[in-house]
Amino acid sequence: KQQLSDAGMHGTKPCPSCGFPTEKVSGCNHMTCKCKANWCWVCRQHLDNVGWHYNPANPRGCMQFQDELGSSRDGWLMVLCKALAFPAVLGAVVCVLCFALALFSTFFVPALLCFKEIGFKIWIGISAAVVVIPFVAFSVVWALVGLMLWCFLIPCGAGEVHLQFLVGVPFMTALAIGEGLTSPREASD
Repeated sequence: KQQLSDAGMHGTKPCPSCGFPTEKVSGCNHMTCKCKANWCWVCRQHLDNVGWHYNPANPRGCMQFQDELGSSRDGWLMVLCKALAFPAVLGAVVCVLCFALALFSTFFVPALLCFKEIGFKIWIGISAAVVVIPFVAFSVVWALVGLMLWCFLIPCGAGEVHLQFLVGVPFMTALAIGEGLTSPREASD
C-alpha cells in the first residue's frame, strides 16, 4: 500500500507484476513493463488478452485512449453506453470479417504476379477498398446515432467521455480486434 501511495504522489503507478514504478507521459492505457507484463494504466489489471480488455463490447473493460472516469456514476453510464453501442460493435466485427474474407478470396492477385511486392500492394488495396468505403459510411452513420444516444443520456449526467465513446465505437472495435490478433497471449498459470 505504501508503494502505491508513494507512486501516486509522483505521477507513476507500480506494475502489478513486479512493482516497478511506471510513468505514463502520453498515448494509450496499455502498459508493457520491463518485466514484460502487460497491464492497464486505468485499472492496474494484469492483461492476458489486451484486445478484449479494451474492446468496446467488454462491459467491464477500460477504454484504450481515455482518461480514468471521474465517478462511479460515470462508470455505470459507460456500461450503459457499451450496451447501447453493441449494434455498432457487431457492425464493426462484420466489416473486419469482410476484410478477412476479401483478403482470402482475392489471394490469386499476388499469386498471378509471382508474389512480387506490387502484387501484395494490389491485393491489400483491393481488399481494403472493398471494406473501407462501407466501413467509413457505417462509422459516419453510427456517429450520428451515437450523438443522438448521447443527447438522451445528458440528463443522466453523460459527459464528453461518453460522447467520445459512443461516436468512436466502430473504430475502437476494429482497433481492439486488430490488437487482439497481433498481441501475444500469455499462458494462464
